[in-house]
Amino acid sequence: MAKLTDKALCAALEGTGNELGNISMYCVRRRGHLLLALPAYRDTALITLKLYQPQVFLGKAVAGAVRLLVRAGLHRLLPRKLMVVRSNGPLAVLASDRAKVGFLLGNPEADTRRALMVHKEGGGYVVDKVGVDQKSRASVMAELEVIKTLPDKLTGIPVLHGEHEGDTWVSYATDFVEGTSPCKGDDEQVLGVLVDWMNGAETVPLSETEQWQKMTDYASRHENREIWEVLQKSATLRIKAVVTHGDFAPWNIKLSADGAVAVLDWETGCNEGPAGWDWLHYMIQKGSLVDNRSASETLKLCREWAKSGKGKSFLDEAGWGNQIEPWIGTYLGYSSWIAGFDRDELLSSWMVNQRLDS
Repeated sequence: MAKLTDKALCAALEGTGNELGNISMYCVRRRGHLLLALPAYRDTALITLKLYQPQVFLGKAVAGAVRLLVRAGLHRLLPRKLMVVRSNGPLAVLASDRAKVGFLLGNPEADTRRALMVHKEGGGYVVDKVGVDQKSRASVMAELEVIKTLPDKLTGIPVLHGEHEGDTWVSYATDFVEGTSPCKGDDEQVLGVLVDWMNGAETVPLSETEQWQKMTDYASRHENREIWEVLQKSATLRIKAVVTHGDFAPWNIKLSADGAVAVLDWETGCNEGPAGWDWLHYMIQKGSLVDNRSASETLKLCREWAKSGKGKSFLDEAGWGNQIEPWIGTYLGYSSWIAGFDRDELLSSWMVNQRLDS
């Protein structure tokens, strides 16, 4: 299935049916693709801009420049796009005040390109995640079902504000969350979220988790015998089964000035997964994608953290204890084989270390 172009995604957000009017949006592009559609209304434009959480300097500089334009009321000098409001579309159905609506458009290279639509509701703002084609609709609905299964009152869990379905689109709404992505100095606060998710959780053999069973099935159908023979040694380890996000990365987390934490984007989440994998994912994503570390450097960073006081305490609580290599290896296997992340270099580097230690 072809990836959603900017034009197709915007048309889908407009919807189908009778024309009810139109609104002017002001466009911010990234690498030639539409990233943000900002309304003329300044407060909502600033809220919309906050949906974008860049991790590298260039993105942060662009966001800062646009923020200055919005605060000065000059963002209307940006390229203008007229969006038509149709009777069966997100703009007509979700937003009571269409002048106070903004969009963050998903990654144009993703197979499941969704959009985040922020709009005024009552005295505050809510954010709808909207899927408009077969894959993105399925993804949005799957994420909604995950959120519904999560325990109430856990740190960072989103609060739902309803769901909608049109002829060609689906959405669900959560509170707009103030805050910014965590930086290095926030590691302790972010780790505290995962500690909270472990409270009261039971330990189970790793082999009894759904994640292990999926890895077993994958290994039976693919040529990865050497890696799997090493990983199988971890089958009997007893690990806490906890709420697991699956893509626990800085850009999916918001920290507010008052200390609140929000964890976003639950499409890869589940109610029971191996404790500790989310933190490893966080360190690896940050190390490789933000800090541009090599595979060996990233793994060295993870091992050093695991041997620190905080690392030992966390891994003891999770059930891994001093089993650092099984913690890393099983995560990498699942992340690569099942979750679909690019872990080839990391797995190769990890296997080199296992051969040296054997």
